[in-house]
Amino acid sequence: MDGLVPLLLTFVLVFARVASLTAVVPVFALTGVPKWVPPLLSLVIAALIAPHVDAVDPGGRVSVLFTGLLCEGLLGAVSGLGVAAVYSAMAMAADVAASQTAMAFSTMFDPFTRAQESTLGTLASLLAGACFVGLGLHDRVLIAVARSFEIVPAGVIGAPTHATPQLIALVEATLQLGVELATPVVAVVWLVNLFVALLARLAPRMNAFFAIGTTLTGSVGMLMFAVSIPWMLTVHTAAVRDVVDAVVGLLGAR
Repeated sequence: MDGLVPLLLTFVLVFARVASLTAVVPVFALTGVPKWVPPLLSLVIAALIAPHVDAVDPGGRVSVLFTGLLCEGLLGAVSGLGVAAVYSAMAMAADVAASQTAMAFSTMFDPFTRAQESTLGTLASLLAGACFVGLGLHDRVLIAVARSFEIVPAGVIGAPTHATPQLIALVEATLQLGVELATPVVAVVWLVNLFVALLARLAPRMNAFFAIGTTLTGSVGMLMFAVSIPWMLTVHTAAVRDVVDAVVGLLGAR
């Protein structure tokens, strides 16, 4: 019976790290996914990992055990938030493009970000999610959290303050990536607006902004967005893959 307590405690600590990661990582945390899937998936993964992790000595102090459990949750959440931050750049780029093509008026609920987004943002999120699963990045995330126990054993007490600079850098990279992905559409729309402005200047009675400006801007912007989608997905997927590869290093940099 005494030998069962360390094994049970180890399983709980492993489950805390895995569950906190699956709660924030894209695809696992979809609104359309049944509520029981992430916890059950975390239980199965924890059951597979726990036997290969060194058993944790209970020590007898409840405060120490609670602190260890909290630290495990923070480690999993930090690694998952890093992936989620860069993943959201695709939806951000699509929203910027939508605001420039008069598509921002049509909004719908995005199951990936759980927020109201433009139809372009939702479409971009769904395509990015398909690439995320199709390339097996969800498997690599799970491999990363499994390998993290080799670097940071279960029950090690310490807040992941080392991850703060990395998370700040990821947020900065997300904003930069979102602007970069939206640049083709924004540039083309700017040229269209410049053309309409010159036309309105040359023929003021034509009322070019209302006569052809909105229609031309929306049509050309949507066409450019459709042409840019393959490039956007390629760049975005490469960025997400780099973040997934960096998760293990993020957890181990103590």
